[in-house]
Amino acid sequence: MLTMVRLNSTVSGVLTAILASSCCTIPLISTIFGSVVSLSSASPFLAAVRPYMIMLTLFFFGYAFYKAYMVKPKDCCAVVKPKFYEKKSFLWVGFIIALFLNTSPYWLSALTPKSVKSNPMSNERVFSKVSINISGMSCEACEGHIAGEISKLPGIGEYAISYPKGNAIVVFDSTKISISKIVESVNQTGYPVTNYELK
Repeated sequence: MLTMVRLNSTVSGVLTAILASSCCTIPLISTIFGSVVSLSSASPFLAAVRPYMIMLTLFFFGYAFYKAYMVKPKDCCAVVKPKFYEKKSFLWVGFIIALFLNTSPYWLSALTPKSVKSNPMSNERVFSKVSINISGMSCEACEGHIAGEISKLPGIGEYAISYPKGNAIVVFDSTKISISKIVESVNQTGYPVTNYELK
């Protein structure tokens, strides 16, 4: 019982210290949190909580901008010359970096290969079609990442990748590449193949 009281007191003390110095450190905290959230939310494991993490980032930056522009200096820190991480310019640079990273899945899709490709097929080849179920895709950039890997493989006729459906349909020359090589290539992108079906 006594240990729990000490733990609660310690946590309360740390939180109070952070809030008391928030006017001085909030630009730094917002920038670090925004960048970490942006980078970690690109993980397929965190895709489900990405919108909440982005909202939390926006909350931190909103609070930081409020403190930077709405609170008068006499009400805040008694520091005469602010440190570099307490300046408004640092806050703006951090906000732009976080915005850049948070929106990257949307504008990166324009820079990645399209998820549908077709190669001329001849009758001499033996073409097979496989439907591959893939987990963890959350945006068009994920499609492009997988498309980039599939396009490097020999013997691929055409392919279509869909992140909403969580699958890829691949037509391939079975004399040049096996299904296991295609699955291995998709797994190397970080988006695991859950199963596949030859059509």
